Amino acid sequence: MEVINLSKKVVKPILLNGLECICVLDNTTIDHYQRVNKIGFLKGLELMEKNEIKGVKKLIGSIVREKKTGRILGEKHFNQFNDLEIVAAFTPVIKELLPNLPEPKEESEKK
Repeated sequence: MEVINLSKKVVKPILLNGLECICVLDNTTIDHYQRVNKIGFLKGLELMEKNEIKGVKKLIGSIVREKKTGRILGEKHFNQFNDLEIVAAFTPVIKELLPNLPEPKEESEKK
């Protein structure tokens, strides 16, 4: 018999300049990220690991949602803020959301 242990989805509540939001990494997040940025999610994570600020902002834009409506804020929402402050503030949140993300097994899965 195969033993499968599943972890619960991590939902991190935050207060973003007075706006109640949640940060979550789920299928909706990944679909939004890939559709808007026209890049595979795992490929985007590779860019983020290289500390490319644009890559980090794109990911943050996809993981942050209004708590009340569930609407994804998107990268454009964060264009009004200082890039370095965004990265500094959200890096711990991203690390908390990503620990159980599967690694690609084949080169084709990275695309």
